Amino acid sequence: MAKGSTDKTVEESRGVRQLSADPGRVDAGPVSAQAWGLYGAGEYEDALQAVRSGLEPFPDALDLRYVEGLILKQLGRQREAVGAFREALLRVDRVEDKTRAAMLRRLLVGHVNLLEQGGWNLEPETWVRI
Repeated sequence: MAKGSTDKTVEESRGVRQLSADPGRVDAGPVSAQAWGLYGAGEYEDALQAVRSGLEPFPDALDLRYVEGLILKQLGRQREAVGAFREALLRVDRVEDKTRAAMLRRLLVGHVNLLEQGGWNLEPETWVRI
């Protein structure tokens, strides 16, 4: 990504910070967008701060738990990352779209396995045709 577009992404993410500060908002969407934007721009500490501020009012936000795990993984904080992914796993069953829920579950289990076992090891999570 070109430097100019990275700066734009970061600035757009910071703009979302202003939107998410509105106490009348009832969804974590703006905070999630901010966290993902900062994560994508490689600003992991700022992204983590955004996630943590979003989890206070929205502790069950699956997308915030997932990106929290990814951020912590990038920061080398493996034990905390596993905890964040496990917290997300506790919320997967609340996803209405069961196909999406199954895919998210595999992603989350894969990240936990990678951090704990060194590989995705998803054979038990997938259907294997013979």
